[in-house]
Amino acid sequence: MSNKPLLSIVIPTKNRYNYLENLLSSLLENPHKNFEIIVSDNSDNNSEFLAFIDNYQHDNRLNYFYYSGWLSVVDNCNLGVERASGEFVCMLGDDDGILIDNCLSLCLFLLNNSLDAALVNVIPYSWPDITHAIWGSALSGKFENKTYTYKAFKLTTEKELKKVCNEGGAFGLGKLPKIYQGLISRRKLCELKKETNTYFPGPSPDMGNAVGISKYINQYVYVDIPCIISGQSYKSTGGQGSRKKHHGDIDEQKFLPKNTKQEWTKEIPLFWAGPTIYSESASKALIKTKNYNFSLNYLYLYACCLIYEKNYTSTVIEKMYERKTFFQKVGISVRVFGFVSFIIVKRSINYIKNIYKYKISNKKFTKSNDIKETILILNSKYQNISIELK
Repeated sequence: MSNKPLLSIVIPTKNRYNYLENLLSSLLENPHKNFEIIVSDNSDNNSEFLAFIDNYQHDNRLNYFYYSGWLSVVDNCNLGVERASGEFVCMLGDDDGILIDNCLSLCLFLLNNSLDAALVNVIPYSWPDITHAIWGSALSGKFENKTYTYKAFKLTTEKELKKVCNEGGAFGLGKLPKIYQGLISRRKLCELKKETNTYFPGPSPDMGNAVGISKYINQYVYVDIPCIISGQSYKSTGGQGSRKKHHGDIDEQKFLPKNTKQEWTKEIPLFWAGPTIYSESASKALIKTKNYNFSLNYLYLYACCLIYEKNYTSTVIEKMYERKTFFQKVGISVRVFGFVSFIIVKRSINYIKNIYKYKISNKKFTKSNDIKETILILNSKYQNISIELK
């Protein structure tokens, strides 16, 4: 392996060795040498895992780092990326997966076209231990079958960041460039780190990185290829969301940076949930990168919270009307109600689509016991890909 691999795969982890070992055994069976794996482990006890990695002690592609004691999720992600040396960096959850051959082909494509980042058409996979609050076990132990064009489409951060900000950051990363389940050049990551002293300038690492790195990348690509598997397991954030458990008091979320509550943006309702932590992370990333050309639409965030976080309705309404005159409250109510109506219509359309996808069309999914088996199935189906730039 050369001193500088083409790809670094960073995997932050904590107390989830059953998923991690499955992923690592798949990656290390791949014969390619032009990639490295960085495992940043903050588990309570790693003694059993040391026996696992001892089987790979002669494989210099695996770089394992253990940190005892408390770390925030942001700290753990930062430590992992800091150790990466590849031309491009991709961060995965320990329950995710990646098709190495296709990802290395994508890295070469980016180099040949002088591009610093890429998104891909991720493949959703639900581990057998997960059940959905609405769909039950319909998705358990299955991955979604997709069709691909193998084409790359250019995107601009200005346009995509504006979309995310117009939604108050509440609905996630959109099509922003990102290190989590995406590819970013290490050179651009270093630019972000130099200005903000972190690769993740927000309490939610994925959103913080995506909004932060947008300051330093202008044009990038969305590539319609099978490459990255987005896993959802019982302990993951996605798994919590599926069970409607993705909310709570900020003080109870021990993985967050210690100053999260103290530095919380005053316009954002003070509780932990998907929409609020994403909005907070986007807000902090804009501030830390001095990206003052963009601002968040907090009224859209309030509308989102009123629909998806009903347990905190009074908290959201209090924040909506805080220090507002009567006429200001009327104007806010009208706008938020408009956003609520729009979101409900959009949600209803997606629900109807999902009924067909999850309940009617069996052809949409393939059974698989774990990530390793999913990678084997997909590798047998998608080989020697060729990417066309549109």
